[in-house]
Amino acid sequence: IYVLKYWNDPFIVATTPSFLILIVIGSFFAYASVFTFMPSLISTTSCYLKVWLIGTAFIFMFGTLFSKALKYNIIKKYGSPSGNIISNRYILLVTSMLSGIE
Repeated sequence: IYVLKYWNDPFIVATTPSFLILIVIGSFFAYASVFTFMPSLISTTSCYLKVWLIGTAFIFMFGTLFSKALKYNIIKKYGSPSGNIISNRYILLVTSMLSGIE
């Protein structure tokens, strides 16, 4: 809620709010996977959900961090202080590709 409220704040803009939201979505998937471990809810469906929820949570959280590290690596390599060498759309594409591979 804080990120959405202060979307244009310079501190939030510097942390790339779209990535913060993707990490929060990943944490929701991770939290949802906890319910698949309950003994009273064990079924074939919960076993399938367990695998998919944990994998999706990993991709959303760490894929976002990996793609953001890629962005900073490219900025460091080509030396753009403005950071406009690689767009957020490209980083979202990289995260989507990682999700597709998963």
